[in-house]
Amino acid sequence: MQRRCDQPQHDDQPEHDDQPQHRPHHGGAQRPADRRARGGRGDHPGSDHPSHDRNARRRREQRDEADVQRGLGVRLLARSTPLGGYPASWLAVTQPQEGVPALVVVTQPAASAAAKATRLVPLLDGAQVRAFPSLSSGTAFSAPAGLAITPEALVTAYAKSLVHPSPSPLPKTVAADPFAAQVRAAETQLADGVKGAGSATSTQRILPGTTTVTQADGGALVLATLERTTTITVTEGAEVATPAAFQAAKGPKTLKHKGTWVTQEALAFEVPKGAGQAHLVGADERTVSASGS
Repeated sequence: MQRRCDQPQHDDQPEHDDQPQHRPHHGGAQRPADRRARGGRGDHPGSDHPSHDRNARRRREQRDEADVQRGLGVRLLARSTPLGGYPASWLAVTQPQEGVPALVVVTQPAASAAAKATRLVPLLDGAQVRAFPSLSSGTAFSAPAGLAITPEALVTAYAKSLVHPSPSPLPKTVAADPFAAQVRAAETQLADGVKGAGSATSTQRILPGTTTVTQADGGALVLATLERTTTITVTEGAEVATPAAFQAAKGPKTLKHKGTWVTQEALAFEVPKGAGQAHLVGADERTVSASGS
């Protein structure tokens, strides 16, 4: 039996504090728009005019922004509050010299606290991400009104489309994509491989912490993580061989009774305002655990 992941991938769980690692087989992404703010003409440094305080604060904010980008090796795209406000969430894109760019959600509880990457989704080959409001003004890390489909409905529908053996069709407001087709094909292949000696079924659940970021055109970027549990049930007296990825996660080479395989899928969608279809712009999967006897 073959599985699309032959070994565990980088950790992209919702709570992840390490420097992101990237899979080499995805492509590039649109270069994010320049977010450098332009400072106004201030008064003489010795002046007590309010504009002097504003300019000084803006310079501190720009230093904070630069520190986050240098510290995490990312380019900032959006921020949940205007610069200078905390706690803050940031949306960024990695800029690796090798490998693929990835969307990253960064959190920073206070100016004195370290910024941490809490969600990572590699961009798909050729994917482009629409612009966000400027960092100086901030943008809502929530769903705007009038989207073609709500983030909750989108992620729920996508999860239901990946279960096996009875996936649900996607609604017309969600575009089909090769990643979902690949997941379904691999589940079918696994089930076919144990046919006659057992069965394989899978379920999906949405992990907490779906992140939605409002874009400049009124659309939204939605980042979510699904967790797939695949159950292999072996017929009494039979034995089945397990895939390499199952074994790489410390699962047994063969099963005589039952096996459980847990995989997580990190996803990023763009949802348009008004009519149109949500579409996948980033995806990755990794094996979490495998067990059985």
